[in-house]
Amino acid sequence: MLYKLAAALLLAALTLHATAQQEEEDYSWWEYGLNIGAYIPDNYAANFYNGSGENDITRILNNEYRREEIERELGDYQYSLGALPQNMQYNVATMPGIHVAYHRDTTTSFFVNMQFVKLQTSDVFRLELEIYDETFDDYVLGDIYGTEERVYIDLGLRKVLAPGEQSAFYMMGGININNTTVQENKITIERLTYSIKTNYSSTEYVPGVPVNEYNIKQGGIGIGGFFGAGGQFYFENNIYVALDISTYYTQTILPGREHFALQVLPLLRIGYQSASLF
Repeated sequence: MLYKLAAALLLAALTLHATAQQEEEDYSWWEYGLNIGAYIPDNYAANFYNGSGENDITRILNNEYRREEIERELGDYQYSLGALPQNMQYNVATMPGIHVAYHRDTTTSFFVNMQFVKLQTSDVFRLELEIYDETFDDYVLGDIYGTEERVYIDLGLRKVLAPGEQSAFYMMGGININNTTVQENKITIERLTYSIKTNYSSTEYVPGVPVNEYNIKQGGIGIGGFFGAGGQFYFENNIYVALDISTYYTQTILPGREHFALQVLPLLRIGYQSASLF
């Protein structure tokens, strides 16, 4: 009798465990998506690119051979460096990426976003010309600009507040890791264009003489966090569309920008839901 009771209890426990496992498997799912977002930069200046720091503009302007080229371009007038921009700003940029999420149940999911953005900033600087005729301007404006690439990786948790068959609205948050790489920093004076990105060489430019250049990365890895909200709308064939708006509080590793700052990233996602990872 006791043997039969133990066997019955064991069978019931195994049945309940299998049923719970089956319900959990049926309840969980994966989703994949393609993101297209807009990077809205913070209000801090991008003066790393203004020619006053690591990428020193005088490395070009004060080189005797470059000076000869520039003075010929300016009509054989001598020049001196006037003013550099003091408040360069990043432009708003598109931010494509990919999304993978694991839904543990209808209210809780874990996700990874990987976003890419190419940022640009530009302004003008001033060269003072030695012109003593009041009928001519005694200065010329040159363009100065920089380009960088950033990769954002978000590790987040999402909680659905209003689950439904056709839609879901949620809050989300997590940590952010970002990697910044400077691509170019250049100036343009009339028809002449020069790179002011340092080549980390102690040898100055001399026409026809090779220079040992060192491709040392400018930039680095920053960290931070994000918090946001969004909505997801379901269609046939496991297709969905989502709209997220997140506020980031992150640092980006460039001289003068190591501090934490706020950024806003609205994002539209089109994706697919699947019962398995692969």
